[in-house]
Amino acid sequence: GNTHVLELWHGPTSAFKDMALQCLPHFFSASASQLREQGKLENTFLILVATSGDTGKAALEGFRDKEGVQIAVMYPDGGVSDIQYKQMATQAGSNVMVWAVKGNFDDCQTGAKNVFGDEFGEGMNMTIELRDVSYTYAGKYQRVTAVDTVSYTFQSGTMYSIMGASGSGKSTLLSLLAGLKLPTEGEIAFDEQPTRFMDRSALRRDTVSVIYQDFNLFPQYTALENVTLARRLARRDGETEQDIRARGLDLLDQIGLSDRAGHYPHQLSGGQKQRVAIARALCMEPDVLCFDEPTSALDPELTGEVLRVIRQLAGRRTTMIVVTHEMAFARDVADRLIFMDGGVIVEQGDPRQVMDHPRMERTRQFLSRCANT
Repeated sequence: GNTHVLELWHGPTSAFKDMALQCLPHFFSASASQLREQGKLENTFLILVATSGDTGKAALEGFRDKEGVQIAVMYPDGGVSDIQYKQMATQAGSNVMVWAVKGNFDDCQTGAKNVFGDEFGEGMNMTIELRDVSYTYAGKYQRVTAVDTVSYTFQSGTMYSIMGASGSGKSTLLSLLAGLKLPTEGEIAFDEQPTRFMDRSALRRDTVSVIYQDFNLFPQYTALENVTLARRLARRDGETEQDIRARGLDLLDQIGLSDRAGHYPHQLSGGQKQRVAIARALCMEPDVLCFDEPTSALDPELTGEVLRVIRQLAGRRTTMIVVTHEMAFARDVADRLIFMDGGVIVEQGDPRQVMDHPRMERTRQFLSRCANT
């Protein structure tokens, strides 16, 4: 049958996490039993928990001996206290498994996700749905509509390129997706949860990261410190300074800047700064990466450095939404192309189809003008 994944991300508010772990097993088991009695459910459920603390004990206690459920906890070997280890390892139950994973908490998370296959990518298998979204603001003489009644669904593991003339609403759309702005009308939902009910600071920290064209690196910090700063400030349970540093160094190595870890922004080229900004966003492990014209401030040679990194991310099926004027890049790398004008989506589809055989006159005019510049 189908695989369904519910992924609980717990942040600094431990009370919510504890409440969820107390209530979820009872709600889950009662619902599953009712469906079985009605003949609507035959599956056995596998519950995987990646933990570096008390979450494992609470999950094991909640799900043990529940009918139709196997519960497995993965924890970093050497990454929990003796008391936490004993609390997990001594749990009794016919459906209970506890596994030590060589590595850190991130390795536990990766292992849990890999059980369900690559289709779930690096983050949640989420959809982002825009439902009649509009955004207006006060101009000098009248209200300006930057985004006008846009409806669209972004799927995970897909790279989207958004193109259009200046003022067409592209950057505003990214700000709305990242929770930096709220729609004036309509609704944006992440897996059916409207952003107006979400903690928008947590949305930007855990779910959506935006990389801008002007880098926004801290001049007083090295490349490595810039990459890891946000992760250190929002450290996860059981995560050590050494874990975060190792992740930062690994990301710098992936983008070809391992030899620049100790350099300050003024010692880096524009392309190197932009790659550091990308690594900084990746360090937080967001579900969605948004790029707002990441190469517009770079010369052609440096542009190639940044586009190569984005191409690598696309090859890993990272969910990305890229505002760009790089026509050839969008054509070759993007899965879907969106053309905006006047705050609306004029045309969207396969990049080659849209570029080679545009259906709308406004799209043809834009592509013709770009070809002649």
